[in-house]
Amino acid sequence: FQDQALTTIADACVLAPKEFGLQMRSAEYHMRAAKYDDALRYVDAAKPLAESDEDRDELIRQRIEMLQSSEKLTEEIAAIEKRMEASPEKTAADWTLLARYYEAGRRWVQAQQTIDSALAVDPKSIVALTAAARIAEASGDYGRAAGFSQQLADIDRRSRGDHLMNVARLMSQMGKSDEALKAGNDLIVSAP
Repeated sequence: FQDQALTTIADACVLAPKEFGLQMRSAEYHMRAAKYDDALRYVDAAKPLAESDEDRDELIRQRIEMLQSSEKLTEEIAAIEKRMEASPEKTAADWTLLARYYEAGRRWVQAQQTIDSALAVDPKSIVALTAAARIAEASGDYGRAAGFSQQLADIDRRSRGDHLMNVARLMSQMGKSDEALKAGNDLIVSAP
């Protein structure tokens, strides 16, 4: 009953226009129905409602997924590049966003260069460091990914255990058992 679901979720969004989760669910339903322009409108409506880094990350991830499904990712990358060229003040968030799009387009060299620019602006940005670790790992640079994960473990105390697990896993994949054991021991100390 896809048509009824779309109508009902659209009505719900009219009744509760400031509900982030509802806007995102509507975007997801519209994406499943291949109504990508409508789905993007719901993502855009949810953007000012995002309150946390997790919400903002979900927005970016959902938007990228829609653009990939509609085969418009390359156009969006070009539009972001154009906006970045015109902007005199580029923030870490701007660079990180562009890096995420390069990552989605599997443009690894550009993604790494762009995320490095984000980290040059704000070397302690958890969002940028998380993207840097993910990009490095996806492109096969496990040593760099482990380094970023270690930085995250030092900065992001809330998710320290997750970051240390990543360090241990990556070090193990590279055959560096001593470093993997050290990260494992740090993990046990941080979360006994």
